Amino acid sequence: DTAETSREVLRWLGQHGERPFFLYVHFNGPHAPYRAPWRDLAQTFSGMEDFDSYASVLKWLYRGEVSYTDRHFSKIVAALKSMGVFEETLIVLTADHGDQHRVQKFAKNEAGREFVGGYFDHGATLLNDEIRVPLVIKLPGQTAGRIEPAFVQTLDIGPTLENALGLKPAVGCAGASLYPVLEGQPMPAVALSQPIASEGFRARAIIFDQRYKFIRTYEPTDKIVYGPGRGLGSREQYMVARQLFD
Repeated sequence: DTAETSREVLRWLGQHGERPFFLYVHFNGPHAPYRAPWRDLAQTFSGMEDFDSYASVLKWLYRGEVSYTDRHFSKIVAALKSMGVFEETLIVLTADHGDQHRVQKFAKNEAGREFVGGYFDHGATLLNDEIRVPLVIKLPGQTAGRIEPAFVQTLDIGPTLENALGLKPAVGCAGASLYPVLEGQPMPAVALSQPIASEGFRARAIIFDQRYKFIRTYEPTDKIVYGPGRGLGSREQYMVARQLFD
């Protein structure tokens, strides 16, 4: 529905873009099943190494999905510029999850006649493949730049937007405003040392001091998992109750 979504957004902007607006756009891609147009697959093909393994093929198809979504998101940006409101518009681009493209693969989790195309999965682990998502924030009139790497949370987006609009973050809000950092201030020491939490399918994870990540899984996943060279594995085989990463 990527092309349909962008068409609807352009139609809506044509009707309402002349006055102040809040617009939430939800692209379902990049997402399985991977069925990007050939144009995007050709653009993201990096060579014969894309056929080295099943995982490398899926990574290529996923890049095609990213390219396809980016192309349609760019149409929205172009429309804002043609309307003369791009500079004064605050834009946030992020995602809810990534996909795993590792040796193990997940299959038959969205079975159905309409489900065709390449498929890896998400929701069974809290590995970085799944939880490290993009976060791009464009403030009105701001020049482009990159913030020094640091872990932040999607929970921070709400307070950041409130701060940018001159409002105080809601009482009890779990996130912290990133607005001072976007304005050029360094990431505060307290933010660099505070635990970052995430939650997924029957699992919780906490990153400590930007370095150590502890994952606690409470139940076996009911995803159907294929392991490397082992055929169809049991659910219990793929449950590790406690994991600590450096």
